[in-house]
Formats: sequence, structure tokens, C-alpha cells
Amino acid sequence: AQLLSSGLRVKKAAAEIAFQCRSIDYVSTRENLTLLSGNQSRYVRLQPSGCARARKIKRLAAKLHRLKQKQPSDGTQWLQEQLARLRHGHAVHNAEDRLKLLRSDIRSLLG
Repeated sequence: AQLLSSGLRVKKAAAEIAFQCRSIDYVSTRENLTLLSGNQSRYVRLQPSGCARARKIKRLAAKLHRLKQKQPSDGTQWLQEQLARLRHGHAVHNAEDRLKLLRSDIRSLLG
């Protein structure tokens, strides 16, 4: 029963932060929610730079999809290559961010 009530307290606090999101920006809301959660998903949390890259990839993918609808084979090769480069770069940056956080955690445990 105590675990359940503790979980509900965290969810209540998270809901209060989410309701305040109209007055504060998205990044601040995510950071505040991160402080409430534990370390279970510490290395897969969203970073503001990663969110921006993901939005850029999503916009380019939507643009490519629209072009393919209009012109099935004309001029989409360059966009497909650019999209592949962005996705690869996004994966690399995400891995670098996880590694940086992991190294920081290791240093704090050793030091």
C-alpha cells in the first residue's frame, strides 16, 4: 500500500508539472519531470538537442513523403540521402550523449 501511495504521489507531482506547461516551456517541463523520476531510464532520456534533431528529421521525412506522392521518382534521391545522413548523425549524437552521461556517473562514483 505504501509503494502504491508513493507512486501516486510522484504521478500527482508529474501531473501538476504537466498542467503548468502552459506557463513554462517544453524543455523546462521535461527537466522538471526528469527530476521526479528515478534512474531507470537515465541513459535514454530526451535531450533538448536530440528533440530538435528529431523534429528536423521528421520535417524532412514528411517533405520527402509529400514529394514522393507528387513525383514518385523525380528528385527524391538527394532528400533520401540527406535524411539517411541526418538519421545516422542523430544516432551518433544520442550515443555520444549517453556515453558522456555514463562517464560522468562513473567519475562521480569513483571520486
